[in-house]
Amino acid sequence: LGKSVQTPSYGTVRVDVGYGGAFMVFADIGQFGIELEKKNIQVMLDIAMECGRCAIDQLEMVHPDNPGLNAKDNGICMILFAEEGEREGVISTRTFTVFGKRQFDRSPTGTGTSALAAVFYEKGRLQEGKRLENRGISGIPFTVTIERTEGGQVIPIIHSRACLIGKGCLLLEEDDPLQDGFSVKCGEEVKI
Repeated sequence: LGKSVQTPSYGTVRVDVGYGGAFMVFADIGQFGIELEKKNIQVMLDIAMECGRCAIDQLEMVHPDNPGLNAKDNGICMILFAEEGEREGVISTRTFTVFGKRQFDRSPTGTGTSALAAVFYEKGRLQEGKRLENRGISGIPFTVTIERTEGGQVIPIIHSRACLIGKGCLLLEEDDPLQDGFSVKCGEEVKI
């Protein structure tokens, strides 16, 4: 928690690191003088890409139980967040999750929300009996509660809603000679 990352364009940026299935680096968007809004997507992408690269270079991010999992080899998601307050036991946040080559997720993501829950737990903000409601850039909420902690790890339970958007059907003809796919050799065998 509360790590400093030096960046060429934004100076010193304060971040928290969490792990929820992938390494997540969180930076409060207020540090950059903008709001977490759709109209700022290009600027937020610029911020996240630069801060993410610097975080990978400057911070030691290695999974405590599996040293083979580290940010230098496996990458991170850079998450800009804005806290919107707390009432009646519910902490409200918004996040913008950036990964890969300027890709972003419309949802707050399950891995990102899990990691944010762990960060808030470690800060003493989220305990059993409280909820975190995290919204991505689309506005769709993921709600997380802490079921329990085990050996310093937070076990989150995430709720949201998904809608069916399509249905498909695959057909396989009995005489198709490629029913099981095929293999090609290009230095090493690749199954297609």
